[in-house]
Amino acid sequence: MTRTARATFPRAMNKDRSESKSGHRDDKHMRKDGGGPHGWGRLSDEKDLEEAAMQDEVDASDSE
Repeated sequence: MTRTARATFPRAMNKDRSESKSGHRDDKHMRKDGGGPHGWGRLSDEKDLEEAAMQDEVDASDSE
């Protein structure tokens, strides 16, 4: 794709191209943090999730 004369104007240079045209964010989009297998998340995040799941199981068995 080639640049046009309009792309050199200050307004075009300052435009944030990371936003969608409608201005809405995609909340379902999962960002990659670069760690872990295939760059998805960090191992510390996985550890926190596993510990929380184990605690939920303990809490559920205590309430029975």
